[in-house]
Amino acid sequence: MKGLDSIAQIIFNVYEAHTVAIYRRHGNFLRCLSFYTLSKGFAPQKLLPIENTFVGWVLRHKEPLIIPNFDRKTETLGYYLEEEDIKSFMGYPIGEDGVICIDSKKKYSFTDKEKKNLRDFVPLIIEKMIQEEYSA
Repeated sequence: MKGLDSIAQIIFNVYEAHTVAIYRRHGNFLRCLSFYTLSKGFAPQKLLPIENTFVGWVLRHKEPLIIPNFDRKTETLGYYLEEEDIKSFMGYPIGEDGVICIDSKKKYSFTDKEKKNLRDFVPLIIEKMIQEEYSA
């Protein structure tokens, strides 16, 4: 298992998430580098547009985004092929060109405390991204 996969799985367990995914900028899109999910409809091969997605918003604004009561269609996240009944979303920037996103089927799963805790994973994610980029 790659280092990023291990980190995604740890974050998945810590946050009792439905999906954890780590994305990196690829031109005008975001490409999934690693994920851990309970969903059969998650599309890791799908490039997400930086415009008009919440994951892209996090990248563009370089700041975390928490939507504790997610009341939109799952398609607004961009990474599912079918409706998943997601109730909470959190995205966090990783350096200049990455984003980690976490979602849950429970409302109010993510707060400022969870956001602060996620920040502590960012240096480790960046380190693993660099290691895996150079070992590829």
